[in-house]
Amino acid sequence: MAEINYTYGISVGNPPEIRKLGVVHYNEITRNTYAEMTPFVRKGRLMRVETVWTPGGGAFFLIRDVETDQTSPPFAFDTYFSSAYCENDIVYVFGSTASKPGHAGGSGIRLFWSEDLEHWSDKLVIDQPGWTFYNTSVCKGPDGYVMAIEVGDPPEIAGKRFTMYFAASPDLMNWQMMPLDCNYSKLRYTACPALRYVNDGYYYMIYLEELPLTRYAPYICRTRDFIDFEIGLHNPIMFCSPEDKQPKPGRHFDEDTVKKIRTYLNINDCDLDLCEYCGYTYINYLTGDQHGINCLCEAVYDGPMDEFLKGFFT
Repeated sequence: MAEINYTYGISVGNPPEIRKLGVVHYNEITRNTYAEMTPFVRKGRLMRVETVWTPGGGAFFLIRDVETDQTSPPFAFDTYFSSAYCENDIVYVFGSTASKPGHAGGSGIRLFWSEDLEHWSDKLVIDQPGWTFYNTSVCKGPDGYVMAIEVGDPPEIAGKRFTMYFAASPDLMNWQMMPLDCNYSKLRYTACPALRYVNDGYYYMIYLEELPLTRYAPYICRTRDFIDFEIGLHNPIMFCSPEDKQPKPGRHFDEDTVKKIRTYLNINDCDLDLCEYCGYTYINYLTGDQHGINCLCEAVYDGPMDEFLKGFFT
């Protein structure tokens, strides 16, 4: 693996402007927590798959209509770290299996799919005994589908936890891990992938970097072959800020929750995911203290997603 970084004397423009809209869920471990998510568009409506963590340590998934706030029946019990991909109005949701009942981080990736968001079929699509999988992200490229997978173990594979590995599929149903040299990056903490393909021939990946003094921020890189990765010129793409501690306008919380939102410790913007909707780029991300308190937030870029992703490299 090679990293292609900027050179001295390079001229750059301004980075894409992300407008943070505020908090839509406040989460703490004493109640159900709405965490890892992927926004997507289905039948012209903005939707979001969410991982719901229960106080006992288990989890399940649900689909939320972002405008109406209505949710589908829960599914994928004891599956973790949801991500979604929608094609032809069929929703495909991926999640990692449990290491044991009620414990996240297993050696498999399970696919759930549905045409009506009420009845789900499922299939174990990746199984790597001895490995520990966490977050995933799936997109379509010119030669089929690609999945980025966050790996935490074994140490000889994960390097400095965590590291992304990749899998490929011709049809979303049958997946094969790419060669082991297709990874990013065993040298540093790199987690929470959001993978997208753009028609310039690159796969763009937003992911989480660990910074000094226990801070975390999303960075962006791109690749053509999953071996060599070019680092974005504008990184990190966002950082924790006061906007992460304001309820989204129109989103109502009780007085006690508003106080918690405005005073919680936020040391990261993480688990960023995104989709294009009505000509703009809709973004979800998590914040928090990495110890059980976090918020699910919304943001937007006022332009299409390909423009947003390319903008970090100019």
